[in-house]
Amino acid sequence: MKNVIKRCVSLLTLFNDKSTQISTEYIRDNISSYRDLSDSAFKRSFERDKVLLREMGYLSLIHISEPTRRTPISYAVFCLK
Repeated sequence: MKNVIKRCVSLLTLFNDKSTQISTEYIRDNISSYRDLSDSAFKRSFERDKVLLREMGYLSLIHISEPTRRTPISYAVFCLK
């Protein structure tokens, strides 16, 4: 549970500091708790963390993707509280 809280606080801090779209690659590179995870472990952890933050009312993520692009997924982020 300690890692979950640490990741969620790090996510909120990162999202508050950025006013532009954030790629999943940028998130992984800038949050130390995600950096050492395998690709699949990162995806599972990030998805769980997003759900937790949404349920707590702290975060609204808008997934932005273009089917014709091969770039990483990006998110427009809104911190609600």
